[in-house]
This record gives sequence, C-alpha cells and structure tokens, in this order.
Amino acid sequence: MTPEKAPVTHIRHFGIVVRNLERSLAFYRDLLGMEVSHRKEEKGPYLDTLLGVKNGEILTVKLSAGAGTTLLELIEFNSPRDSAPRRLEVNSVGPTHIALTVGDLGRLAAALKKTGTRFLSEPIASPDGKVKLVFCRDPDGNLVELVEELG
Repeated sequence: MTPEKAPVTHIRHFGIVVRNLERSLAFYRDLLGMEVSHRKEEKGPYLDTLLGVKNGEILTVKLSAGAGTTLLELIEFNSPRDSAPRRLEVNSVGPTHIALTVGDLGRLAAALKKTGTRFLSEPIASPDGKVKLVFCRDPDGNLVELVEELG
C-alpha cells in the first residue's frame, strides 16, 4: 500500500539518553549554544506503560537551535538505570549521530578541545567545498557531527 501523501509532516525531536543531565546541558546548552525550550520530570503509570518499564522516573530537557523546529531531547533515567551502556561507532547499525549546523567551526572546535571534548579528526572541508565538518563525542560518548556551511 502506497499512501498518496506521506503521513510524516516533519521531524519533531531526537532523543538522547544521558547519564547526567546537567553535564550534558553544559555541553549542548553552554558550549554549543542550544536553548532550553522545555524541562520536565515524569513518572507514574502513563510513563511506565508508554516506555514498557516499571517504576520509571525520568528528567527531560528539550533544546532548540536557531530557527530550526526540530528539537533535541536529553533524557536522564533515574529509574531504571542503564546497566550496560554501549558505545556507538560511526559504522554501528541504528542511529549513530546527530548533525548540528554551526557558525564558525574552527573557533567552536578549538573551544570544545579546551574542555576535553574528544574529536575523531580535525575539521575538514567536504570534497565539493560546500561544508566544513568534524565529528566529536558528547560527555556520554555519543557522536555529534558539527557542520559549517561554506557559502
């Protein structure tokens, strides 16, 4: 069955589970300049049913960037905690990274390096010369692609 019109109208948000919400906010909000648009604590039967967990307790913060409408949701599970975190690589199956458009990539990368942020390489220009980009890891090791548009 092929729908006449695609049922998806836009991407609402991306969720990233983090170990420490404040540490992640220091990265995404304070270092990358994203803005908090919503903060919420959730628990109870609705959350347990929705997520398929028992006694779930989460803190969520939704962040926005510039004029974009897609949000980044950071989620800290106070219960249940992840007992076996996994490290995603660029070639792992499934969602591996989020890409963020930035202004001055050189300056941002230098500032992030001073905070101990780990990078996979130095910022490099794409073969077509349209963007400069680099991959780094957030405080939980999640991959973040930083992209500067070059004209």
